Amino acid sequence: MLLEKVQASLQNSCLVDPQDTLLVGVSGGADSMTLLDLLVHSGYKPLVAHFNHQLRPQSGQDAEFVRRRAGEYGLEFVLGSADVGAQARASGQGIEEAAREARYRFMFTLAEQRGAAALAVAHQADDQVETVLMNLLRGSGLKGLGGMRYRSFSPFQASIPLVRPLLGCWRDEILAYCQEQDLYFVTDASNQDSVYRRNRIRLELLPELESYNPQVKQALFRMADLLAEDMDLIDDAVQEAAVQTGLQVRENFAALQLTEFRRLSSAAQRGLIRKILREAFPRENDLGAQQIEQARRCLNRETESLNAQLNDVILVRVENERGLFMPAVQADLPDPTWPCLAGELRLPAAAGTTALAAGWKIRLELISTETLGDVYLKNDDNFCAYLAVEKLNPELQLRTWREGDRYQPLGMTCGQQKVSDFWINNKVPLRAKGHWPLLFSGDLLVWIPGFPPAEAMRVTAQTRQILKISVYRQASYSSVI
Repeated sequence: MLLEKVQASLQNSCLVDPQDTLLVGVSGGADSMTLLDLLVHSGYKPLVAHFNHQLRPQSGQDAEFVRRRAGEYGLEFVLGSADVGAQARASGQGIEEAAREARYRFMFTLAEQRGAAALAVAHQADDQVETVLMNLLRGSGLKGLGGMRYRSFSPFQASIPLVRPLLGCWRDEILAYCQEQDLYFVTDASNQDSVYRRNRIRLELLPELESYNPQVKQALFRMADLLAEDMDLIDDAVQEAAVQTGLQVRENFAALQLTEFRRLSSAAQRGLIRKILREAFPRENDLGAQQIEQARRCLNRETESLNAQLNDVILVRVENERGLFMPAVQADLPDPTWPCLAGELRLPAAAGTTALAAGWKIRLELISTETLGDVYLKNDDNFCAYLAVEKLNPELQLRTWREGDRYQPLGMTCGQQKVSDFWINNKVPLRAKGHWPLLFSGDLLVWIPGFPPAEAMRVTAQTRQILKISVYRQASYSSVI
């Protein structure tokens, strides 16, 4: 019996109890009206949420229908609404994607405001089969083939679970329940429109597959259930790999150590990349096995390029022994943890402090050798340099690297090397090169902050006055990347 089946899934799989504050999303269709009725008959008193996408002339009538039914059950009703068509056009999203995002944003915001223990939605077994086929067609890995779960966490809200009490119930069972209980529901004509991919799968692909195997839906459902269990085991291994690689993840950014990443099996590497994409870029839904493999090969240096752009948003980059995942639009932005300079500056070779960029500053101090003693000989801070004043022009210049710049660092007694080679030899990250400040006296490069000063600026026994230069970053400045 459907009631007992759903009560078991609520307790054992969804992990919600009748005394919990529960928000239920109700569209007015057969699935959601059945879920609402079953919740009430199971002792729950959910808050009923309906979202009007404003995509059909009847959408206002559907909202009013759900409002009346919630009132008949003695339940509170909350309506959300947005012009999803306009939002889709503005964002460049498909209608289905824009509708899903707007709907879940509304419901999870409401769930958070009301302190809900969970958000319940009416996905059922036929929806699961369609989801698995959609994921298969876009080249998903095991995660996608495992389909939806009874209880999971959405990218729209990390702390409130999304539960699906009807996931083990077939559409025929639900329609039979509606008939038995005289449950009224609304019918969305757009569900028969084959312009939508999910509808084509339901209306065209599944009937064709059933001609090969009449039980194909049941077979796909069982497969998803088994793969979901396998994924639980894999997820444990991926979590260990995350620790092993020193994975750091936050919104729109992730970084890991490539030395350890390359010691992982290919399967663990793919699992770790899936975890990164899921947690750092939760709203990017167009990523499948092809993009994951593209990222994996880049991180393993199996491609010539140090970059792999997975879609319009996500860029994977290799920087020395770190693998980075970042928005493509930030690919040329510096990491504020490196010295940064915006534009060009001219500084007198005299005491003073000047702001550079991204919280970085440069400070100049004039010191006599008598006062300083031999401290400069023991300097092990490469962001501090001691230069002989008599060898400097009265005005210094700070600018970024240009092709053709050359450098003779301290200890190189003859000749110069190209700064482009200097970057490579010292493993300066690609993004840092274009923003790193270089200090010039006339045409001579006298110091690259973070490295020893130029040989020509060496302090000697004949030096009477020293220019101490420090490049530093404000401790209170917080990094974006």
